[in-house]
Amino acid sequence: MSARTSSRGFTLLEMVIVVAILAAIAGLVAPAAMVLLRQADTDETVLRLDSVGEAAYAYFQDTLQMPATLDDLTADPGVSGWSGPYISSGYVADATGVADVEVDGFGEPFALTLLDATTLRIRSYGSDRAAGGNDDLDRVVNGAPVLREITLERMSIFNAAILSYNRNYVQGQPVLPADVAAAFDILVSAGYLPNDTDLLVDGFGDAFLPDPEGQVPMVAVYSPNVGGSELQGGGGGGGKGKGKGKGK
Repeated sequence: MSARTSSRGFTLLEMVIVVAILAAIAGLVAPAAMVLLRQADTDETVLRLDSVGEAAYAYFQDTLQMPATLDDLTADPGVSGWSGPYISSGYVADATGVADVEVDGFGEPFALTLLDATTLRIRSYGSDRAAGGNDDLDRVVNGAPVLREITLERMSIFNAAILSYNRNYVQGQPVLPADVAAAFDILVSAGYLPNDTDLLVDGFGDAFLPDPEGQVPMVAVYSPNVGGSELQGGGGGGGKGKGKGKGK
């Protein structure tokens, strides 16, 4: 074979073989690349769900209600107690005006569902962008612990006042009746409690009950949503609301 013949480059057959090899390699690499990209989008979704979930919890701590939309986390919706924004400044709108906080790693809006007055579900439908798939991701934000803390604080204040009044009781003073509202009025008049009617109800909005019921003088109150007054060292005996709590 002459030098000129051997320098003509690839033959058609060789080019076909090369193309076939490249196609085979691409066929192996492309699915792996797609898996890596999908995992990266999933990881980003998890991070955003965590951030939005923490922000929604902080929103509940301040307002005692869950956000109606994700916009409520970044702009004041006119709700009492709002002190946001609750999402860091790193979440900014893109050229289309859609902020990272509003979408998952796949560019789809998060779905918000209020499960009850204290529980919010934030959901991403994942890579298939359809509800119910195995790739769905969500965060459930439960505000009940916030209400429980409010309940314990109010119960502690009320029971400390009852205990002090009974310890300092002198003949001629009114005896604390087995009625929470009436006992509250006496404690306010005697200077043991501030005139704040919020102290009559727990964090869930339910009235405190005498513990034990019917005892005169009253020795403690309890919440039907948290448990007996022994949680606060109030000295009550019954604790009849134990185990019924919405905040459990």
